[in-house]
Amino acid sequence: MLRVPFIAKLEEDNVREGFIEHAQYSALLNALPDHLKAMFVVGYHVGNRSGELKKLTWSQVDLKGGEIKLNRKQTKGKKHRTLPIYGDMAAWLDMQKTHRDEMWPDCDLVFHYLGRPIGSHMKGWSRACKVAGLNGLRFHDLRRSAVRNLERSGVPRKIAMSITGHKTESIYQRYDIVSQQDMSTAREKMNRFFDSQKPPVVTVLVTPAGRKN
Repeated sequence: MLRVPFIAKLEEDNVREGFIEHAQYSALLNALPDHLKAMFVVGYHVGNRSGELKKLTWSQVDLKGGEIKLNRKQTKGKKHRTLPIYGDMAAWLDMQKTHRDEMWPDCDLVFHYLGRPIGSHMKGWSRACKVAGLNGLRFHDLRRSAVRNLERSGVPRKIAMSITGHKTESIYQRYDIVSQQDMSTAREKMNRFFDSQKPPVVTVLVTPAGRKN
């Protein structure tokens, strides 16, 4: 009988850890070409995959209600998702629609390049990242930024996962990267905690013998 040898699997070490802080978000927003700005803002806030955003149409965006509806055909998980419109998203989506109505009224895509679909290359992305000091950043890395911001703002994890589209909590947690700022915050909180545990310092005044206070 032929025995198949056991071959141990190598440990995986291919998890990316890219993310951006808010100051870097502002720098990259300024550096990006106009046709990518609004798409970047939405990706940073709610962590959409670029493929989902490239397929988004205005019929799915409710600016008054503050919601974006993704249908199951355009999501990787093949499930409907509802995304909140908050932060910078409302202003940029409103500008995007006004510009579309004036220049390309027949284009139903929310994000486009001169009325045409944005390709996989995302022209201008790499150059803008380099200018902003974020060379090598991928659009997909914005998902990590969104997860970190959702966690730190206190949004319940179940709701946060429904926004970003993560199916399992284990994968979601892989996207929650700890930054130097997080470490500084933790250090400050722990210093305050331990300072509060120290017994009060009691000063005893010693009066020399024979002298009146």
